[in-house]
Amino acid sequence: MLFITGKLKFSDQECQTIFNNLKKNKYETILIPGAPFKNDGSENLLIKRRIKWGIYLIKEGIGEKLYLSGGAIHTAFVEAEIFKAYLIKNNLNPSDLVVDGRAEHSSENILNFLAYISKEGIKKAAIATDAAQAKRMAYYLKIHEIHNIDILPIVEDRLKFQLIDLSTEEIKELKINTFTDLSDKQNIWHRLKGKLGI
Repeated sequence: MLFITGKLKFSDQECQTIFNNLKKNKYETILIPGAPFKNDGSENLLIKRRIKWGIYLIKEGIGEKLYLSGGAIHTAFVEAEIFKAYLIKNNLNPSDLVVDGRAEHSSENILNFLAYISKEGIKKAAIATDAAQAKRMAYYLKIHEIHNIDILPIVEDRLKFQLIDLSTEEIKELKINTFTDLSDKQNIWHRLKGKLGI
């Protein structure tokens, strides 16, 4: 299997090559999978990189809308809502953002997205994320014979612009009151299967 015997992420060169081959496409909707916020409300670098990649793809005209997917998984913040707040703060139009705060695993990100693009009749769709998750999701698409979604792994040299941060107060306002960590609801094998899509 890819996640056992193959490389765990796309190389920088692979990311660049994939992007060069696909950047002329115009995607109706691009999925940006969420990532957990820390309990103190501080964001991590992975979150910022995925957000900046989404901004880049929209501003370059590669995508028309972003589908933001991710629930409150390991911290008391709905990942999709955090991403939405960041993107609006950075001048993206709220009407260009679709929020799905349900997904608990990478596989659910994809399945929910598939349901959405099918319902909306979307023909050109893609997933945009970091090189490691992109590799896992590409494997999931392959083994499940999903051929109508492209993968756009982050190209690091396209992220060299400043991101406007959310204030501490803005982040606190997004914290939810009722929360149960996924690790308290599912065992490690269940979570691993969801993450790897097996």
